[in-house]
Amino acid sequence: MEDIINNAKEPRTGFNIGADIAFYRLKLDTTNEHIIQGYESCANKDSSRNKTDVYIRKWLTLRMHAFERGLHFSPDVTVEFLKEMFIETNQKCPFTHERLTQGSLESSDWSIDRLCSEFGYVAFNLAVMSTGLNKAKSDLSIKQLKFEVKNKLEFRGYSAVVWQRVINRMFVVNGIVNDYDEITRDADAILQNPYNTLCFFLENVLSDESRAHEESFNFFMGVLVKSASGNNRLINEIEEVAKKLLLKSKGKQIEILPTIERSKTLKRRLERISNRMNMDYFIKETEQRKELLKQFSSEAIGTQKVRS
Repeated sequence: MEDIINNAKEPRTGFNIGADIAFYRLKLDTTNEHIIQGYESCANKDSSRNKTDVYIRKWLTLRMHAFERGLHFSPDVTVEFLKEMFIETNQKCPFTHERLTQGSLESSDWSIDRLCSEFGYVAFNLAVMSTGLNKAKSDLSIKQLKFEVKNKLEFRGYSAVVWQRVINRMFVVNGIVNDYDEITRDADAILQNPYNTLCFFLENVLSDESRAHEESFNFFMGVLVKSASGNNRLINEIEEVAKKLLLKSKGKQIEILPTIERSKTLKRRLERISNRMNMDYFIKETEQRKELLKQFSSEAIGTQKVRS
């Protein structure tokens, strides 16, 4: 099979999709002329040994939908990527917590959703969810969804708790795209000073979006713990400081540095902690995060260009 061409409006992209569908002997369900041409060009070739499975079918379907809508489809979204996404759910929808099925034609069947409809099929914008929730969510933006769910116990058959989980994930996607410049600027600054580095990571651990999104919280807290190089006493000190700052925030997002500067005791304690931490680990993790953000941001910009 030929490589996927990223330009969603390029006829050759549609041709390749059609050829791949024929390669796996799958039924074609489209009126797009480019996809049809690709399908017909390979329809008569012997492909009896080309076995397919649910993940290959899902991959081909997503590619076809992306091309039909003129949406960017990232080469990182592979068959293996989709398979890993489903396996990681343990067959449970991350949002409704119901058991996911495959091929039952029920609302519990698994599906792939573009969390933010303004972006295409890029890895950070995709999530596994039940077909029922996917249809209920439709193309609502995070702003529209927050408005619809506000002061309601349920919306479109799903509880406010379920919708809040969806909103949390959408918030992270928007943050990855919109906050790239700010985050990388902060990352460059903190690498010059151990104390600032520790404050930066504490700020991320304690931020509203991190607390709302378990994966982000675990990432930052994991870096803090590992940078303590197995020193349990140091780990406990970090956690104690985090708890004190969390109490100071009173449930609201706070600016960590000004808060610490107002408390001489807290500042001295953090300075002592930062001087005993493994800063090489911080630098490594921060640089890796910068690279990921750079990749995600360029992917998102690419999706917007395709749509224009």
